[in-house]
Amino acid sequence: MLTALSLRKLAVLLIVALIGTGCSGLTFVYGLAETALASEAKDHLDLDEDGEAFVDQKIEALLEWHSAEMLPQYARFMNAQADAVDRGALDRAAIDEAVVAMREILEALVSGASRYTADVLVNHTEPDKVRHLKEQMAEHQAERREELDEPPEEQLEARIERIVDNFERFTGLLTETQIVAVSRYAEASLGDTEVWLRNRANRQRVFTDFLAQEPSKQEISAFVYKIILRPHEIVDPGYKAVSEGRWRRFQELLYGVMTTLSDEQRKTMSTTLRGYAAEMLELAS
Repeated sequence: MLTALSLRKLAVLLIVALIGTGCSGLTFVYGLAETALASEAKDHLDLDEDGEAFVDQKIEALLEWHSAEMLPQYARFMNAQADAVDRGALDRAAIDEAVVAMREILEALVSGASRYTADVLVNHTEPDKVRHLKEQMAEHQAERREELDEPPEEQLEARIERIVDNFERFTGLLTETQIVAVSRYAEASLGDTEVWLRNRANRQRVFTDFLAQEPSKQEISAFVYKIILRPHEIVDPGYKAVSEGRWRRFQELLYGVMTTLSDEQRKTMSTTLRGYAAEMLELAS
């Protein structure tokens, strides 16, 4: 998994933990994360037995760093949001502030994790290894594109259902008005995947070209950070506007749901957030 364009999967796996249920859910997902990250690394990279052992070691170190450094940040964020819910302060200003905090956390995650990625990738700059990585990326890109062949109405229905489920794990059942807000967002963002796939293909091409130059570990770490969080500075400058548009639509979704929570939904959300925060701090310690 430790490729520049796959670091976000760690965040996705951890988000799954946040919306999971039951005690020790985060600990359980950490076990899944280690397995999933190792599987993806071995799927993308040309590894011998020693290389696999090294990747496993780096994934373990990455997750240890994440537990110590990132979980407390997530917990502070969740407790802060629970405080805002308890105060009844979920207006647009509070949501804008929360989104800024979310983006700062994502930046900290990528910044810290990029050095572990570089530790692995510095051993994959030889022509044969770069070619292998390029072929694997192209194969996965083709698989992802096949998903877009599904009828748009089916994609939209599945997207709405997924977003509603994610909200309801925090708030309990959504109201019809809130589901309308989700549906508006899902419909407006349905074409984002196609744009993202095109941009990802460009980033992958630039990334493998960069590795072929046999950069240093420090150069790889800096490149990984930039190509994940600021790809417009490396390729396709116009994508910055696309990315910011996605964040704005996400904020509108939060406005439509979070500013209309009932007292019961607020209570459920506060309790859920504090429960996740407590579990994160327990695991971090």
